[in-house]
This record gives sequence, C-alpha cells and structure tokens, in this order.
Amino acid sequence: MTAVLLVTALALGGCYGPAAADLRGGGPLVERWRIPAPVAVWAFADPVRGLIGADRRLASVETGAGRLRWVHELPGGYRVSASSVSVAGAAVLVRGPGRFRVLDRAAGTVRWEREFPGQVAVEEEGDALLTAECDTKGCDVAGWGLARGQRLWSRRVGERVTLVTAGPQMCYCVFLLGRRSVSAVGTEDGKVLWTMRKPAGVTGLIPDLYRQILWTPPQDPDCAATLRGVDRGTVVWTREVITTCDTAAPAIDDDSPGSLTLPVPGGLRMVNGYDGAGRVLPLDQDERLIETGTDRITWTPGVGYRSIDSTDRTAASVPPPSIAKPSATSTRFGMWLLGSGSGLVLYDPVRRAIRWTGPAPVLITDDDRLVYVDGPDLVGIGPREGAVKD
Repeated sequence: MTAVLLVTALALGGCYGPAAADLRGGGPLVERWRIPAPVAVWAFADPVRGLIGADRRLASVETGAGRLRWVHELPGGYRVSASSVSVAGAAVLVRGPGRFRVLDRAAGTVRWEREFPGQVAVEEEGDALLTAECDTKGCDVAGWGLARGQRLWSRRVGERVTLVTAGPQMCYCVFLLGRRSVSAVGTEDGKVLWTMRKPAGVTGLIPDLYRQILWTPPQDPDCAATLRGVDRGTVVWTREVITTCDTAAPAIDDDSPGSLTLPVPGGLRMVNGYDGAGRVLPLDQDERLIETGTDRITWTPGVGYRSIDSTDRTAASVPPPSIAKPSATSTRFGMWLLGSGSGLVLYDPVRRAIRWTGPAPVLITDDDRLVYVDGPDLVGIGPREGAVKD
C-alpha cells in the first residue's frame, strides 16, 4: 500500500524524469541519419507523413529512423506538384492529364487508376474519392471507395459545379459550388445534406472549422469584399470588409482553423469564422503578412520578421535573405523556418536563438527531425540520442 501511495504521489507531483530533448531545446542539433536522396528538390511535400516528390517521382521516407520506405515512378504525362497530389488516410491520389492514379500510402503500390477528364478530389473523412464530369447542362457527380475503386454512388446535378472538400470540418461530406446553388453531399451515400440558393456575386467557398464561408471578391468603387457564414444551408452572418481590389479569397490554415485574415488599410482584419466578429491588427508601413499558420509572421524591409500575435514586436535576430524573397513557416512546435542569407534558418522565437542554418528545401517533421538535401544525400538532424530538454 505504501508503494502504491508513493507511486501515486510521484505521478501527481510530476516526477516523471526529465523530458526528452526536441528541436527547440536540449543541446545542439546533430546529424541523426543520412541516406541517398530520392529527389534533389521537391515540388510536393507532406512532412507529417514523410512524403516528398518532384517531376514524375514520389517517395516516402521514415523521417524518424531515416529509412526510405518506397519510391514510385509515375508514367509519362504525370507531374508531381502541390496541386496534383493529395493524401487521404491510407491512400495517395495523383492527378494527371485526363486520368488519375491512387497509391497505397504504406507500400507505394498502385491500388487503382482510371482515365477521367473531369474534377477529382479526395476526402479523408469517409475515405472517399469524389469525381465530377460536367457538360453544358450539368454534372455527373460520383463517390468511389479509395481502397478498391468501386463506385459507391452517383447522381446527376442540373448545373455545372465545383467540388470543394470539407477541409477542417468533420462532416463526411463534399460541397458543390454551382452557378445557382450551394449544397453539401454525403461522401458515403451521395445524399444531399442541405442546399441553398447561391447569393449573387459569390465566387468561392471556404470550409472553415465551424462554418462554410461564401466569398464575394472586392467590388468597385471601394474594393469591399463580402463574406457570409453558412450553417447547414442558412446564412448566419454577413460581413463586408473594405480591402484591396486585388485581394484573393483567404485560405484557412490547417494549423489554425477558425479565423480568416484579410488586408485592410493600415493593417489586417481578423474575421472569426463562427460569428463573423473581428478586429483590426495594425501594421507598420510596408509591413506585410507572409505566414498565417500557428504563428502569424510579417516581414518589414529594414526591420525583419516579426509575430503579430506577440506583444513583443522585436524582430527576429536573423540576417535578411540575400538571394530570395522573404519567407516564413511556423511549425506546430513553436519554431520558425525563415529565409535568411542564401538559405534558411530554424529559429526559436522564445529563446531568440538560431538552432540551424542550411539550404532549402526543408521538412520539419512530427518526430523532431529537420530534413534537408545535402548534395546527393537526404539528411535528418535532431537532438542527440538520450538528450534532455534544457
């Protein structure tokens, strides 16, 4: 009984021993592995799943241990890019001209492929692939099982539509943005979950965490854009934002869903996706937003990189980029990957310390590895084995 009480007391007191080191802290970062690089640069990367690719080659890397799982060579006509490759669950969709191929994510083998001239999208919730083939009178929309390619359902829609996947919403649905209407269709059975008349001027649909946001681009004379929050086919809020005339529809970042960011005179308008409420964050002259992920990072010529989410407006202590435009990526672990000098730096904004300097491109993975290309090799660096946090 005494032993049980002692273990319980230690657990409640947080006595688990020192935490393992990560990219942020725990001594210097060292090379943990080096393997022949499957691609010299990559046009597509999924750091969570260890996928990289370029041209007609797609590869899967076990980034923790530094092991090449597989390399898949695509046939002529295919080209790997951020827009041609999508990942959903255990499958990888690769789109080509007039056809597509579905790969097994674990083995890199072909599950099935099909010639198809229309739209193709994958939705992870429901493990489904969606297609839409349109003519002048409407579209044939269908759902397919990702595992074997069997058709699950099909329906005819009496207008041309664009497939919009659900993004951060877990609705087991796909949205159809048409010329006259907007609707949600279940990915498992193709049933219409809701439908509504599309407001005049709407050109886009943004699936937010809580709502579907309908986007009307800026209109003359004052460059006012209109956003409408939709809940199950009903507009629950409308906001008009005076922005710049060339502002495109804002995107929802996977790491920070629930809000949208629009440039406005003198700053940035933050719009809450749930109720449309918002506020303006002021920006200095020539300061512009370049990253909207976990941290929102700006660049100001002559000043440098800063976070607009921090009360500390001190610029990151890194040299400015010399051969490329300013660039910033914020990781889910609070680190920044910044364009600096002729390459990149991994920067800790809390300790204000540079943790690594090297060439682009770079992957920051979930298993505390920074992966980059060094000549013919793919290299993974991380904390020393057995190191603990500072």
